[in-house]
Amino acid sequence: TRAQVLRIAQNTAKLVELGREITAEDVVLDTRYAYPEYGLPNDGTLEAIRLCARLEGVLTDPVYEGKSMHGMIDMVRNGE
Repeated sequence: TRAQVLRIAQNTAKLVELGREITAEDVVLDTRYAYPEYGLPNDGTLEAIRLCARLEGVLTDPVYEGKSMHGMIDMVRNGE
């Protein structure tokens, strides 16, 4: 939920000494990359997992991290 994301972001900001408060306005939930459904990766997610593993040696799961990475890579490619 938005509240859970906000709490995690606020705790992380404190942990890394971000130096500013994270507010509810900072939290944006973009569901474009959550398809087809929970627990099932899509082709873009699998591509992102392979790309991160090959270029950075980072292995992500296909549920949360993989879909998030897919979204981030796609948004960067599209100039968002």
